[in-house]
Amino acid sequence: MKNSRRRACLPHDLVEEVKSPQTSTSILFPTIRSLQPNRSYKPIYSSFHKLSEANQENLSHTITGKPCLDDSVKNTEMGDKLPVLPKVRNLILSNTKLTAIANLEAAQRGDIEAEETKRREGCLQSRLCEAGGAAPDLHSKSSWASDCAHMQAILDGQRYSHAYLSLSALMVENKDRRGRLVVLTAMRAFCSYQMYNYTECADDSQMGLKLLMDVCPGEEVGYNPEEEPLVSVWLNARFVFLWTRSLLLSEAYNEAEMVYNFIFSQATDSQTVSGYNIFNLTEDDLSLLRAEQDCLPQICSFRQYVHIKEWSNALAVMKSKVLLEFIEATSLRFYEAVVLFENGLLDAAREVLLVYLAQIPFHGPPSSPSDNLEYCCQEEKQLHYYIKEAYLNANLFLSKVGLYCGREYMNIAAVLIQRCLAVNPIFTPAIHFGCHLVALEDFISKAESEIEEGRFQSAVKLITDALAMDNKNNRINAFLFIMRAEAYLKLCRPLQAIEDCTKSIMLDATHAKTYLVRSIAFQRTQKTAEAAADRCMAVQLNSSYRDFPEATDPNLSNSQSTSTNKGFGSNYEYVSDKKPEIAKATFYDILGVRPCATLEDIRQAFKYLTLRYHPDKVVNEPEAFQRFAVDRFKELNQAHSVLMDPEKRLAYDSTLRTV
Repeated sequence: MKNSRRRACLPHDLVEEVKSPQTSTSILFPTIRSLQPNRSYKPIYSSFHKLSEANQENLSHTITGKPCLDDSVKNTEMGDKLPVLPKVRNLILSNTKLTAIANLEAAQRGDIEAEETKRREGCLQSRLCEAGGAAPDLHSKSSWASDCAHMQAILDGQRYSHAYLSLSALMVENKDRRGRLVVLTAMRAFCSYQMYNYTECADDSQMGLKLLMDVCPGEEVGYNPEEEPLVSVWLNARFVFLWTRSLLLSEAYNEAEMVYNFIFSQATDSQTVSGYNIFNLTEDDLSLLRAEQDCLPQICSFRQYVHIKEWSNALAVMKSKVLLEFIEATSLRFYEAVVLFENGLLDAAREVLLVYLAQIPFHGPPSSPSDNLEYCCQEEKQLHYYIKEAYLNANLFLSKVGLYCGREYMNIAAVLIQRCLAVNPIFTPAIHFGCHLVALEDFISKAESEIEEGRFQSAVKLITDALAMDNKNNRINAFLFIMRAEAYLKLCRPLQAIEDCTKSIMLDATHAKTYLVRSIAFQRTQKTAEAAADRCMAVQLNSSYRDFPEATDPNLSNSQSTSTNKGFGSNYEYVSDKKPEIAKATFYDILGVRPCATLEDIRQAFKYLTLRYHPDKVVNEPEAFQRFAVDRFKELNQAHSVLMDPEKRLAYDSTLRTV
């Protein structure tokens, strides 16, 4: 298996977005990254101030004046806080004097570090106070339980960046107490995992294991009584699952395999403690870990298929129950949604994204100056990097999936884009997709206005432009084809209307209105059989259309139709208050066949229509429609009995010619 903490396949490459020619607007998902830890994200107290190489090099030269000394001070990491020492300016640097200068700078640096330590303690106290209770005394031995209680309160509030920084400060304070350090390391690994920094989580987990082996060198446990309750809470199956899953999500498969083998190994020597004994894993825990280990090749294959965009193969791999359980328990759920979307399972992708987005513990930026504690320092912003990107891209992709699910979700898509821009106003993919969304809605709104005002040719042009925006959005394009078909009917171009309705049905066959409009177009071209079939299909998909008699045009009549729900999310449906009525028509019209139809054509049409209007088929329908169906069924039988008898048909045709 491939073992590398390489950069995971950028989801910028996963889903092609609607974009301008030179700008990529594809979805980014930087949550699962396999990058080496960026030490710049570490808290400032994790690094110690040292003389830079340039400063040490300057100390080896003779300082003859102020400019030289100033340059030396500027090249020092703490140069902005080190004052210029007049006594040093004119010294000829011997070894003794160099030592004196170094000691002087070290003393100054010690004062600065003492101030920073005091500031860190004050910051920690203020953050712990936010969780409730009085500020703990960090130098008191009895404050350990209080500190941990406050940390647990912060974690319960899902303020993981606060917890991470506070835990790092506590780790510095308790660096000589291995038992406490093990617990603090496990807690910080949990924070890193929740913030989607999987590489950092794996590193802390490995460090925690090393410390744990020092605390428990054999079968004897080296914990203090005050540490034991927290050990049972944090050093258990949860710690193991965080470690293994962080390695899998960062694509460090060989390392994950080694961890699994370590956990399953049994102690063969009295001086060796196995993972099973250290973490007190139950048989159920071991079963889950074995299932994940067995699923490791499938996880690798799934990630590889996603990387090379083989969506059908990725969907086939996802059929594994064990893999699907692992995906749903981790942030790979986003990839699951991408695979479902690319395979045309739009509604399923949307449901997965809704669950995934609800599980992201990101609370957004501060909404007012009083909320500035959320981002009280630059380090917290850096800690939020991975989870913020995951939150942004989940909202962006959900917006796209919503748009592809149909126009009724366009208003929700717009809200999701606004949410993205509230978190990051310069998030380029959201800006471009938002522009596409606004332009599409503008075309649709203008086309609806043109249809209402009777400018049908202008409406056709606007709808044609909207169709050219994204030829992959089947549901929106199906809706646009229906609109254009109605405009064509108003322009007395039924053939073009039939063509557009057929295209709409090919893209999305669930719209009842498409069949109704096409039935009207068929009727205008004297294709009564096709018209009757489409009208029956429309009624099956939408029972409200059963009230419309076949000889009328209720959805296109200016006097009886009104557009509703203008703007984002409108359904472009029409309502008529006409009541059911029996149209006066010939027997051929009743059966929906031409006068030259054969006996077989008449038989098939009669069979099809009686299945719809038979009294036994409408027992669950409203009473008004039942009466309508009874009358229609009588007419069908009468027409069938006449037209199927050659002599009666000849006599009937002669009466039609006379009329």
